[in-house]
Order: sequence, then structure tokens, then C-alpha cells
Amino acid sequence: MFKYLKLVATEIDPKDLHVVLIWDEMSLQPALHYDRSKDKMVGIEDWGMRRTRKFADHAIMFYIRCLASGNHMPIGYGFCNSATRTAQLIRCIKQWLTVIIKCGFKPVATVCDQGGQNIAAINMLIKETNNLRYKQHNNPKNTFIIGNHEIVPLYDYVHLQKGVRNNLLTKDLVNNKYKKESERQFASWNDIVIAYKMDIYSFLKQRQMPKLNDRHIFPNLIPKMKVKYATQVISHTVANFINIVLTWNKGIVNTVKGEMCLPASAAITADIILFFDKLFDSFNKKENKELSCIISPVSKHISFWQNAVNRIRQMDFVENTTHKHIRHNAKCLTNWIWTIKGAQYVWNILQKCGFSSFNLRYLNQDLVENCFSQIRDHGHRNNNPTSYQFCASFKTLVTTNLTSKHSISSNCKENDEGTSLSLSKMISTAASCENDEKEEETECTDSSIPSATNCYIFVDTDKIIKNIITNKTVMQCAECVQWLKNEDILRTIEHAFQVAELKFVNFFYETEIKKKLKSILYLEVFTRISTHCSTLLDYLIEETAQEFIVQWCKFINKILNGTQQENYENNYIYNEAKRMSMRFTKKKNLKQTK
Repeated sequence: MFKYLKLVATEIDPKDLHVVLIWDEMSLQPALHYDRSKDKMVGIEDWGMRRTRKFADHAIMFYIRCLASGNHMPIGYGFCNSATRTAQLIRCIKQWLTVIIKCGFKPVATVCDQGGQNIAAINMLIKETNNLRYKQHNNPKNTFIIGNHEIVPLYDYVHLQKGVRNNLLTKDLVNNKYKKESERQFASWNDIVIAYKMDIYSFLKQRQMPKLNDRHIFPNLIPKMKVKYATQVISHTVANFINIVLTWNKGIVNTVKGEMCLPASAAITADIILFFDKLFDSFNKKENKELSCIISPVSKHISFWQNAVNRIRQMDFVENTTHKHIRHNAKCLTNWIWTIKGAQYVWNILQKCGFSSFNLRYLNQDLVENCFSQIRDHGHRNNNPTSYQFCASFKTLVTTNLTSKHSISSNCKENDEGTSLSLSKMISTAASCENDEKEEETECTDSSIPSATNCYIFVDTDKIIKNIITNKTVMQCAECVQWLKNEDILRTIEHAFQVAELKFVNFFYETEIKKKLKSILYLEVFTRISTHCSTLLDYLIEETAQEFIVQWCKFINKILNGTQQENYENNYIYNEAKRMSMRFTKKKNLKQTK
């Protein structure tokens, strides 16, 4: 991957070296899978260079996108227990930005949603850089520096728009909070509800807001994660309909449900809806809209954004009944200001680098969201894939991306042979350099846990013996076959399983787990056993270790999916799996009730 990026950086248009780093998270089905080829467990918290024994139920993916062409590529992922912790997220951001820089790219910005851990990580990175600026007697900025590159952190404007809608569902939005209480103006979701009912129950033959349905309007029906249910309500269509109703017959409309009336204050609701629609369009390029064109030196984005920042500063969410100030107010308004200013700063940087225009749609998380949708749809529809399924889908997506017209190398300059950098070239280059690379060690850190005392896994000794006997690679003789069927050997295998179950919990999250397990089994169980054929003992230990790991994973997965429920006395990992199962089931039931 990294050799490919280095090769790309030497051959693409220099403007496309300016990239944005994007990341997002998706939920996973907790489950363990033993990766035999890599001799490690998949399904635990894993950051590539750091692993823990916690079960993973989320994946975080990192993407890069070229700011000139829009070409893109997923570059990595990690598995985490619940949302990524702030400290770990900071490490990931620094790591990936450093990798990008070493490959020859020039990161300009980052894009993420306004989740608590993202905000905390961004603030910490900015604080670290500002501390250095203070020491150098420079003014603080809302940017941070990695490898002498100034990075502008942005929040996904799509999530910001959803945040405005979500807060408006339960609160009112004051339009001029610094005015006297008697002069303040408020936008209310109730005005939108009334306008919607007028539209569906009016005597007109055609609806004026045909895209809207109950799932757009009523809070208990709204799919909170779907973008269209926010943008189709916060739109010029809804604002225009409210203004027409208020102008026509003073807001009174006769319907099949009787007379309905929009209050005069709904004009403020329409005005704020129209404002946020224009603000969203200024980032989300669409045709035939004044503020939706690509930003350029002659476009009206800068003047509109300056006025937008001043207007948002006058806004605040308040209680919808009393209009009292809310102590912990919504962060979407503050983050809108942050992102507007950040986008201006990015545009200034790009202009200095020779950009004459810039597509602002490159500054959102749509790429990662679409990638998650493809992972869920890979093979069959699976809203909650396991970590192993995620890995398999990710490999497929990377391969597809490298061969698509939107690949990061699709606009590479032609080399002497007249061909652009391709997947086949990447593979051949990686193969030629494979022997020169040393495998980096993985840090496996976690606190100590109590020793396990009880065993729960069933041992099918006959299966292990059968696998050895039927294995054509095992050199056998009649004496060895008879020896394998001895009752003492069967009891030894059972004892080996017991030893493995008690010891395995201490290192199952590390790498080379089968190698370590085989060493333990040899020293504690099989060291006193002698065989007729010298290689037979090695195969016996190999098969016992392999079968145990497979059965152990199955047992853990039964606990995780709730089909195996017991009181696992003095077994920390089994009890952790049980707690994870209860948490996941509770979350699943909560989603179904919504």
C-alpha cells in the first residue's frame, strides 16, 4: 500500500499531491475469527501496531482524497471497543498524516463528524501546536502542524446540517439572541409540522412539497442517519411554501381536516430554513444555483460565508416552550462557524498552490459512508458485519478502487512506456521489495487479569486423532496409528485442552498465538511423551493447538451472540464476552423500538 502511494506521488499531477484525510466509524457484530495465515485473532481491538484483549464492536476507516481531481483511496482501518478513545484517535491521526507525508503527499485538511471524541482529539492537536506557537511568540490558530505541514481540521458539513435538524426537533432556534427578550425571533419545528399538514390535507390537486412524507416530519419516524430526511426539509421548497401560505390569506388554509393556521412567526422559521439551505448548497455543488458552483476567485462564496458567520453567531437553541437558555447548547452552530472559516483557510492555501478553483464537495465524509455501505452489501446485505467480514470486504474495495477510474492514480502522467501506474505495477513492485522489508513488531498491551480456574470447552479427541491419521502429509506406520488410539493419549489431549483453556486467555490477543500455545502444550503436557516416529508428536501438538483455537473461538462467539449463557466463575474473558453480548443486545433492541 505505502510503496504504491510513494510511486503514485512521483507520477501524478503535482496539484493532486494536496490531499485531505477523512475518517469515520461504523458498528460491527462482535465475533472472533482465527486468521491461520497470520497466526492471530481477528475481532479484538486492533490498531495495527497495538492490540488489546477487548472485543471490537466498531471499525474506524481512514481515506485520502486528492483536492484537485477528487480521486480517492482507502488507506487503512482499525478495530475498537465502543467509539475510539481520544488518545488513540490522536495517535491514529498523527500516524496516518505522517505516512501520507512520507509518501510525498501534502495533507491540507482533515474531515470528520462532530462526535465527542473527534472534537476532543482535534482540540488536543490544536492545543499542542498552539503551545509551540506561544513559545515561538506566534499567534494561536485553529490549525495543527504535523511534519511541518499545517493541517486545517474541518467537520463534515452534511453532519452539521443533520445536527441543525436534530436540535430543531426538540428546541427552538433564536435568530437574534443579543436583542431584548421582547424583540427576539424564533424558528420552531412546529411551524414545519403545520405547513406539512396543510400541504397533504389541502384541496389542491398537487402537493407543493411532494418529496416530504411522515418520515421527514415526525421525530419518532425520522431515520436520524439519513441525510435526505434533513436536507429535504431544510430546503428552499419548504421555506417558499411557508412564505406563500403566510402571504396568501394571512396563513390560513382550508383543508379536509378543517381550517389550519400558520402563525406570523413562521416567517422567521422560513427565513432560517432558507439560510441553512443556502449555506449547505455553498458546500454541496449542484447545478443552477448561485452558491452551488465550485469556489473560485470570482464566486460569491467568501462574502456569503462572512455574512453567514455573523448571522450564526446571533443564533442559539433554546427550550421550545419557555425559550430559556440551554446550559449545554448544541455544538452544530459553533462547528458550522469553525468549518466555514476552515474552508476559507483551505481555499487560501490552495490558491497559493496554483488552484484557480476548488470543488467543496471534496470536503465531506460521503466517500467513507459509501465505503461502509459497500461493506455492508458485500456478498449479501449485512448491516453489522464481523471484524473478519470487514477485513475481507476492505481488501476487495481497495482492489476495486485501484482498478477504477476514480483511483488515486487514475490521472497519473504517462511514463516512458506510455502507461499509467496500475494495480499490476503496484503488485510487481511490492513483490520485488518484499524481501527488503522487515516485519514490524506489534505492541500488545493490556493490564493483567485474574487467572482462570474452570474449563468449559468440549474436547472431541476422536476428531483430532482422525485428522492426524487421515492427513497424507504425516508419515505413519501401524505402530504409530495404534499408539494414537491409546486411552492414555486421549486423556493427554483432554488435559492439553484444559491447560490451553486456562492459559490461552493471557495471550490470545497477541500475535503468533498458535506458536505460543504449542510451546506451552509441549512444556506442560507433551514433554514426557515419546513416539515411534519423530514427527508424529509435532503433528499431534499442531492439531491439538489448531483444534483448541477453533473451538475456543466458537465458544466465545456463542457467548457473544447470546446462545451460550452461564456464570463463568473466575474467567475474565468469558465474562467480558457475556457483558459485550448484553450491551450489544440492548443496543439492538433499542434500535428496533425506534
